[in-house]
Amino acid sequence: MDAVPPDRPDVPADDPVDDVEGTSPSASEPALPRQLPPAIGNFVGRTHELGRLTRLQQLAESAGRAAAVPIAMITGTPGVGKTALAVHWGHQVRDRFPGGSLYVNLRGHDPGTPAPPEQVLDGFLRTLGVPAEKIAPDLEQRAAQYRSLLDGRRVLVVLDNAASAEQVRPLLPGAAGSMAVVTSRNTLSSLAARDGAYSIGLDRLSEADAIALLGQIIGADEVDAAPAAAADLARRCAYLPLALRIAAQRAAGRPRHALTEVIADLVQRQLDALDTDDDHTAVRTVFSWSYRALPDEAARAFRLLGLHPGPDTGVHAAAALIDSSPAETRRLLDALTGAHLLEQTGRDRYRLHDLLRLYAAELAEQEETAQHRAQVIRRVLRWYLDTAVAAAGILFPDTAVPLVDDTWTIHPPLDFTTHQQALTWYDTEYHNLVAAPGRAAEAGHHDIAWRLPVALWIFFFLRKHWTDWFATHRVALASARQIGDGVGEGRVLSTLGEVHRLLARFPDSIDHQERALAIAREFGDRAGQEGALIGLGTVYLDLRRFDKSIDYLRRALAIARELGNETMQGWSLNGLGYAHLHLDRYAESAEYFQKAVIAVHGVNSLIEAWALHGLSCVYRYLRRLKDSLDYGMQALALNRRMDDLWCQGEVLYNLGKTQHALGQHVAAHRSWEKAMFVFQDQRTPRAAQVLARLKAIRNGDTT
Repeated sequence: MDAVPPDRPDVPADDPVDDVEGTSPSASEPALPRQLPPAIGNFVGRTHELGRLTRLQQLAESAGRAAAVPIAMITGTPGVGKTALAVHWGHQVRDRFPGGSLYVNLRGHDPGTPAPPEQVLDGFLRTLGVPAEKIAPDLEQRAAQYRSLLDGRRVLVVLDNAASAEQVRPLLPGAAGSMAVVTSRNTLSSLAARDGAYSIGLDRLSEADAIALLGQIIGADEVDAAPAAAADLARRCAYLPLALRIAAQRAAGRPRHALTEVIADLVQRQLDALDTDDDHTAVRTVFSWSYRALPDEAARAFRLLGLHPGPDTGVHAAAALIDSSPAETRRLLDALTGAHLLEQTGRDRYRLHDLLRLYAAELAEQEETAQHRAQVIRRVLRWYLDTAVAAAGILFPDTAVPLVDDTWTIHPPLDFTTHQQALTWYDTEYHNLVAAPGRAAEAGHHDIAWRLPVALWIFFFLRKHWTDWFATHRVALASARQIGDGVGEGRVLSTLGEVHRLLARFPDSIDHQERALAIAREFGDRAGQEGALIGLGTVYLDLRRFDKSIDYLRRALAIARELGNETMQGWSLNGLGYAHLHLDRYAESAEYFQKAVIAVHGVNSLIEAWALHGLSCVYRYLRRLKDSLDYGMQALALNRRMDDLWCQGEVLYNLGKTQHALGQHVAAHRSWEKAMFVFQDQRTPRAAQVLARLKAIRNGDTT
């Protein structure tokens, strides 16, 4: 029997739907599903993430039945508290979902097979009152039954520990009112692209929240009496909730000086500090039993994994670390997984548990020479650098990072052919890439330590990881200066100037770009001069000092043409277009934007999207509204593919103005709401401007 479409306005939500097999309530209504696990005790922080979840729910609720089902996608490293956040928020807003809550652990990263969606639907349907004999036999029919049952209800669906978007999609509600919260270690980028999911990246706790968690477990008085010790213990636990809870439980069992004693244990005894007196539960002893049973090659691989700069690794990075082929490396990693000394977290992705990683690093220190450890670290760092440069070349063609002259064994970087491949690699390797510059500096590989952050700038630009952008570039600047690399110092200063500009710290931005320009001139670095001039032109554009902006951008354009750099030509032309737009010189502005499109079409979609957005703005001012709408839609399609949320927000904001002027008020309102959510996600002042416009419209101001 064909399933009736979920939207049946002619059938009341509480009435039987007799023509859909298995959707009629039983004679006695089943109890509302309340499947959320108990909220974790001692929950701290996550104010921003909780606020984002609530704003998403409120936006969908205020939009009514015309709205899409809101999907929140919580992603982050293992142990960071994704499930705790989802469950804690679910309990906070349970009154907003009178239809109850559904919860399932999809086992995406547990041992064994992830939960099949048809199996999950079977459980959901039974919970919702469908008799077993009425449950449809195949996945599509079950999903249709499920969506039909949720239509007209307000149900929270928490899909925990997802392996893939394909596993999640059949479990999503189909009609407005309900909401889905997905947690996963993977980015599930296709869930955002195809299904409109909003990604909430969960980072480690802040120092303040980590200390608050220690206080809740150990006791606030003990923590408040020793703030420096509390901060030290939080740092040694890497601000991870899991590690903090282990350490805090040890401290809680000690009557006095708990913090300093646990810190001393960690410093002096490391893993022993978390062990017990029973050999069967002593962490190092249990690890050693498995380690000693390994073949020699697998044991060596395990030790060297302890030298990896980040929390997890892919096969190719591990191959560089171990100095082996990908096929042989995969075999060794599988052997370690089988011995329970390594976790497989995804396709070709592996992770050492924090304590296992510490144990592996100890073994490397004991059994490998200092020279060999230095070579191992350089091999894997060089592989990350070369692959980051390759990915940057796809995301932002003509990215220029001076090459490293190396004599050690070099493992070939990954090869990317599409934007999505490159961005997915950045997202997957994010924590490793952020950790790598510091590790390079510590090991004395300063040439890599400054180059890698510069290669990552386009990823930071797209994702707006402000804290890590600054942290990695501070390391880079110190390393460039350490080895007297003037070109490197100038490049790092210029990219630091860009992040200061994006955060509206204009004096700092100008200072960094001017220093970068002076250094680039001193060392004859024409590409560095070009970048610093564009940076100065852009910051003066933001300051509305258009004459200075135009001067810098024209000088940058001349160098870009000299170097044959199409991307930088497009960037300079774009800046000139926006400067003339603000001066109301619309014909010149449009000409610059059109030249920018020609320069970068098929070369750099990010720059092209900003140029198309500029043309949309020009034609809106000229009251050529249909042209404005057409260019705006082209820009939106491009920057969605590029994942440039900043540009997406600007395009949506301008599109809303154009739609409003065309009398398309519903579409305009929808564009502004989307723009507001994007700007809130980016934490920019622009969000307040969009919110003010929405409030004005709601209050009857149609200007």
